[in-house]
Amino acid sequence: MTLACGDASRLAFLVRECGAWPDDTRGQLVAQLRAFVAGDAAPDDRTTVWDAIRRFVNMNRSFPTADWVVPPAVLAPMAEVQDQLVPADLTKRYS
Repeated sequence: MTLACGDASRLAFLVRECGAWPDDTRGQLVAQLRAFVAGDAAPDDRTTVWDAIRRFVNMNRSFPTADWVVPPAVLAPMAEVQDQLVPADLTKRYS
């Protein structure tokens, strides 16, 4: 995970794969995502990461009784990062 180093495509991949991870490992990913938000990423890179988080959070919220679902308390930090990455471009936000 340390190899992601703010790379949008790697972070997006990790977000898509983190559902079965232990909470502490997922917490490390959230820390990297927060660092990404604080950095100077290009708008397209921010959108890539935002979209991956949005899909992950929405999928888990859509199936609250599934065995594989991530608990809401664990999703909350990712949702906070997602809110900070919402694209200003309405076309990208709603496409």
